[in-house]
Amino acid sequence: MKRRKYLIQIIVVLSLILCLTSCSKSNEKEETEEQTDIISGAEVKTDSSEQVSADESLDKADVDGKTSELETKQSKSSPTLENAPVLAPDFDYEEEPDSPLKEIIISQAEQGVSGREALRFFKTFSTIPVYYEYKLTTLPENKSQEVIIAIDEIGRTYTKIGNESDSVEIVSTAKDIYYELDRENKIANPISKEVAQGDIISKDSFEQIYEQAELLYYVGSGKAIFRGREVEFEEYTKDNKTFVRYYFDQDSVFGSRTFENNQLKLQVVISALKNYFPDKMDIFLIPDDYIIN
Repeated sequence: MKRRKYLIQIIVVLSLILCLTSCSKSNEKEETEEQTDIISGAEVKTDSSEQVSADESLDKADVDGKTSELETKQSKSSPTLENAPVLAPDFDYEEEPDSPLKEIIISQAEQGVSGREALRFFKTFSTIPVYYEYKLTTLPENKSQEVIIAIDEIGRTYTKIGNESDSVEIVSTAKDIYYELDRENKIANPISKEVAQGDIISKDSFEQIYEQAELLYYVGSGKAIFRGREVEFEEYTKDNKTFVRYYFDQDSVFGSRTFENNQLKLQVVISALKNYFPDKMDIFLIPDDYIIN
């Protein structure tokens, strides 16, 4: 059950990253608008000092006092009181413009990432071989996981998902045979492709990511602070409900944040995203001292 739970969460992350895969085979914009929202993640941080907890048990004096304090601190770019993000108290967040940056009409919006900064992320992510390492935080629960996904030229895959208490590692051969690695007992346990989610974490699906990114609708760009860095961002949507921002400077793409109703739902902080990683190739191999169960 624990393994399946972790793998389901990876699908959520990837569907977030792609935020358009469910409509990749549809060219009609009306069909795109009718699709169910599959974007489940993006990162957003909010300062706990900006939060207002509208608890019905608070008396009117307390509510008025907190409202006045919040209005004093708010800048022009900060969220309105009604839309103030509700986040975990210990989740750091730097203020940035409300999401979405502007209201768009899907049928008239610009589409795709070509010619934009987000192209760097999607081009790298969709080029095989690829190594992608990141930290995912879901809100308001403020639960984090560290994830590694890698695919080599011949289609072997490696996936690792971990948190403070546990981790799951899965490797596959070029013939789609999957093993879960038990590092403690040095055992490789065969698992089904369905459990390993091989259809999502595969060479073929990753090579299509850039094409699918061309279906995203561009909302606009702005400036923000991401993990203490002054950066710029571009905002995209698939359905005009969930909005994903990609953060970058001249050299790197640092991560993304996903907003819904101007509330942060998920943050991704990228540790590594590259197409050349000779020092990591051993992750695709089952160690010689392991027993294949």
